[in-house]
Amino acid sequence: MIETPPPPLSVPRAPNASPARGTPPKQIAPRPVRIPVRFASLTLANPALTLVSREATLREALAAAAPFPGHAALREADRSVDGFLVRSAPLSDGEPPPAGWRFHEQPAFDRYYCDVRGGWEAYVGGFSKKSVYNLKRNVRRLSEATADPVAFLDFRGRAQIESFCDLAAVVSSKTYQARLYGSRFPAGPAHRTSILATADADDCFGHVLRFGDRPVAFAYFTVVDRALQLEYLGYDPEFSRWSVGMALLWTCMERHFDVDRWDLIDFGEGDAEYKRLLSTGSVRCANRYLVRRSIRPALVLGAAASGVKASRRLVELLDRLGAKERLRRLLRRGRR
Repeated sequence: MIETPPPPLSVPRAPNASPARGTPPKQIAPRPVRIPVRFASLTLANPALTLVSREATLREALAAAAPFPGHAALREADRSVDGFLVRSAPLSDGEPPPAGWRFHEQPAFDRYYCDVRGGWEAYVGGFSKKSVYNLKRNVRRLSEATADPVAFLDFRGRAQIESFCDLAAVVSSKTYQARLYGSRFPAGPAHRTSILATADADDCFGHVLRFGDRPVAFAYFTVVDRALQLEYLGYDPEFSRWSVGMALLWTCMERHFDVDRWDLIDFGEGDAEYKRLLSTGSVRCANRYLVRRSIRPALVLGAAASGVKASRRLVELLDRLGAKERLRRLLRRGRR
């Protein structure tokens, strides 16, 4: 049995409505930012640089807007600051760095998004019949996974988001990201405080798929610069055969499509298969640094870049041997 509460969170799009901007892009005060040196799934070192960091909004990426501070701000930057980091930034157009500074760009990736302005029916009509059948089947099959009631739960506002964080933490602790990289949701007390502040502004939404009393998948969205951004999606690997993550995300997409606060859904950084499937477009981005011409930033970023290159060569080798997907599945299941 599948239980779904009333569609809750999204206000129907009003004719000719002007979308609200949502939470402005966050620019964090200078702080230590870890730059992991990784080979495949192994973290070899985790040095830090003192950086002013933020994430480019999707609209900035689409407009190729200049993401870094101007020359005057750089001249006034405190000497303790190693530089600036803009995550998911538009790619460099070849502009030269200011004197005494240098750019560093990590490997590029596709930032996938969905344009919701055409409405849900038109969006679904863009899929093949087979794809639509499979996506809807993911939801229908959930009742086969458990004898308990299956519920899609929605959370909005401080009190509900506090409850959502507790449920999401249960699922997050079981994900392969937590096991391999120690990445959890919420990441800690400071992160939880930030989430609740966003909830106070009514700029975030949480969703949980629950089997009986057991949460098995969660999704967390924020509203940034008139776009709904998917910040986190996680599921209990014990239920991966039932595609619980995709079932939850498809339900979220339907509930958040025709609204008056955003016209884009941003799937963010990463090349996951579900992002390619659900997107209507993408833009090439990279995590870009503007750092001082000094020894420490050069060593830290150089080591991280070398780890990425070595990892890519390993992936290419495994791909040629036909072993990449098998190894990935083993790592996610925690097998050796």
